[in-house]
Amino acid sequence: DERTLAKRLEGIVAVAARGNPTARDLALEIYGAGPHTQATPTQRWVQFQSDWIFHRPADELARAQVAAGGRCYLYLFRWTPPMVGAWTGAFHGLEIPFVFGTVRDGIARYLTAFDRSAIELSD
Repeated sequence: DERTLAKRLEGIVAVAARGNPTARDLALEIYGAGPHTQATPTQRWVQFQSDWIFHRPADELARAQVAAGGRCYLYLFRWTPPMVGAWTGAFHGLEIPFVFGTVRDGIARYLTAFDRSAIELSD
């Protein structure tokens, strides 16, 4: 529910923002309840966790690589499997069969269910 989500966000954001009220307010605006939001509290919590655990560290690492003179490429894979997509969304590692063109092989074929969009995206 909204109260539980707000309490969880407050606790994590308070530590992460390290007393920076702007960061705290921004996080609560993005993931908290508001007239702009149609996602459920659970969906917003999952999005927050995805950003916190995967996206933010990847972005920081990429910026450090570029700052050190290197090159870096990032991508965000959002294709969702038709069989379980509403339940899982695009989960960690799902893009691997697409990158290597193996969506028709092994367990990947069950996840993609021979979905035409998966085959087209992979090819």
